[in-house]
Amino acid sequence: MMWSQLINIVGHLFVFLSLTVGWVMLGESFYRYALYGSILVSGYTIYANHGSPPISGVTFSGLWSKDPQQLMPLGQYIQRAMAGADFHFLFFSMVWMGAPSNFLVALVLGRKSLWTVSTYLCKNHPENLLVRLYAPLWNRAAAHTQAILEQCTTFEIALGGLVFMQVFTQGLIGFMVVYLHWSFLRASYHSPATTPTKPGALHKRTWAAIGQKVQPWLDSVPILQTPVNYASAWFLSRQ
Repeated sequence: MMWSQLINIVGHLFVFLSLTVGWVMLGESFYRYALYGSILVSGYTIYANHGSPPISGVTFSGLWSKDPQQLMPLGQYIQRAMAGADFHFLFFSMVWMGAPSNFLVALVLGRKSLWTVSTYLCKNHPENLLVRLYAPLWNRAAAHTQAILEQCTTFEIALGGLVFMQVFTQGLIGFMVVYLHWSFLRASYHSPATTPTKPGALHKRTWAAIGQKVQPWLDSVPILQTPVNYASAWFLSRQ
């Protein structure tokens, strides 16, 4: 096993155990440990797949003036990283690091870690006794991977509504979480949809389904159409 793969599996196992055994039995701090673990393992996987970001020679003045010679290599690097799921979960974990613990956040991250560890174990160690006992359960879950991914995407979007409630209880932090999470949702929507299981494809399909259900309600309350149009214009823009 390569070191990068070992770090990836151990990191995701730590995240899953922290969100299940740790958070449930040992307290709130393990929820934070899981978020830290998700940030570290996602960041490391991006580094292992794409190398370090091209920041040598990048200056603050160049970024401020939007110097294309400095921004183009960095932009291309970010575009490559965004095509993978690890950037998606890195962004997601960083958004929720400063917010109160949330069960939906735990479900999204726990699903990712469970899938990563289970896929590796069942593929590479099928002869292990514990893996053989676990394999039938995993095979049933893996058969519904697409539906489970779509449900987790719905959870991510549902969190976009729940964060507005935190504005009244968390003050400035609540406003920051609202902006960051909706920036995360917008980035996920615009990320490359190269396969049906990529975040970009999942978010586009889920938003389309939500739009079909919500539009009749908006038609019946025309006063809401204007603010929704402004929000949609921001969300659909890439700037």
